[in-house]
Amino acid sequence: MTIDPSISSTATLKATLSPSNASGEIVWSSSDETIATVHGGVINGLKAGQATITASVKDHPEIKDTCVVTVLDAPAYTGLRIEGLASTYPFASTPSINGIKVELIEEGGATKDVTDNVVLPSINTSSLGNHEYVVTYQNGSETLTAKATYFVTLKDASIGEGTGAGESKVSTTFTTKSWGDAKNQWTCGKAGNDYLNNGVQVAANASGANATSKESFSNVSKVIVHYCTNAAKGAGSIAINVGSASQSQAVSTTGGLTSREMVFDFDQASGKIKITVTCTTNSIYVQGIEIVSSAQGAAYDATPLEAAKAYAHYFLGSIKPSCDPTGQNSDLSAIKAAWSSLNEEYGHLPSEAKALLLTSDDALIQEMVSLYSILLKYDLGNDFLDLADGIHTLNNNPLAKTNEGMVLLLSLLGILALVAIGSIFLAKKKRHHLA
Repeated sequence: MTIDPSISSTATLKATLSPSNASGEIVWSSSDETIATVHGGVINGLKAGQATITASVKDHPEIKDTCVVTVLDAPAYTGLRIEGLASTYPFASTPSINGIKVELIEEGGATKDVTDNVVLPSINTSSLGNHEYVVTYQNGSETLTAKATYFVTLKDASIGEGTGAGESKVSTTFTTKSWGDAKNQWTCGKAGNDYLNNGVQVAANASGANATSKESFSNVSKVIVHYCTNAAKGAGSIAINVGSASQSQAVSTTGGLTSREMVFDFDQASGKIKITVTCTTNSIYVQGIEIVSSAQGAAYDATPLEAAKAYAHYFLGSIKPSCDPTGQNSDLSAIKAAWSSLNEEYGHLPSEAKALLLTSDDALIQEMVSLYSILLKYDLGNDFLDLADGIHTLNNNPLAKTNEGMVLLLSLLGILALVAIGSIFLAKKKRHHLA
């Protein structure tokens, strides 16, 4: 028997008494326990060499059998590495670890897959930011450790269906005549007549039914509308707006109630998506819409409060170490360095989550808002206020405006105080001369 540590450092022997009705306790032993040990028939190879494994009957030691075990040299490995771990994972998602692989790296650069011999930890997506993924492997008596990092982002967990290099697809299936969907991603401008044939029914008397996405999309290359018509009679058009870019196509009556696609190609357009359906004959049924883009801030798996709290936690973790309770001794360079990623994650928040950052009484969110107020109060936030997608800009945030007012009021009070002090000084000086 040979034990190859590159495959496994253990092997198993089985001892059977003969005849079948014989009984007795089996005792196991090794001729050299520095090379191999044995317990209950399980052999553990320790170092290169040979050892004789003996199985004997306790009360009759003369009844025995032996097996020579050769333990090979363990290959020299320079390290352990993790393959297949994504660089980013969506917040509150449940990523699979099936695609992750762990490899031993030999001195010459060759690798050996040892995934089946390690315990892969789960991927933690309960908080935003960088996370460390650690795997250990027992190589003989040596424990090897591999580490990798991944970033948890607020981007939609449903995104990731590849449509091309760097592209992502967001899909919506409408479930009500008012353009409702499972994730509440659309605002109804005008409802359809009914919800039939798995789609929003738009008849001639509801012509102009429309809805707009609640979030903006960036670099949109394609919008695909899924629809059908009332037998071969439904006629009209469907228009799609991406920001200021607009396209319209005539509805095909061929196919009747069979679902079909209408594809709108855009040249990296950006903005909110609006769909408008004009029906001239019978009915058109809009079943769903797909948006292909390289970046977006729409659709979200977590609840708005979960998203807001996740962002607040990430904000505090990024800013708090660099901002003292007064703000006067804060490390502005560190805050600036953190702000770009904070601003990017803020852009991925659903509008409901953004609103909660101003209105929720959750303690974590309140602490974040208070810390941001400190940045504003001591002018540490001013460098960030020109970021259109940044949190709490002076243009649209009552809280920030309040703090701006406080700073202005304090400045005015300071000027008045200086004027008063100057007046008192001059009065005293005048009285001194008169004396």
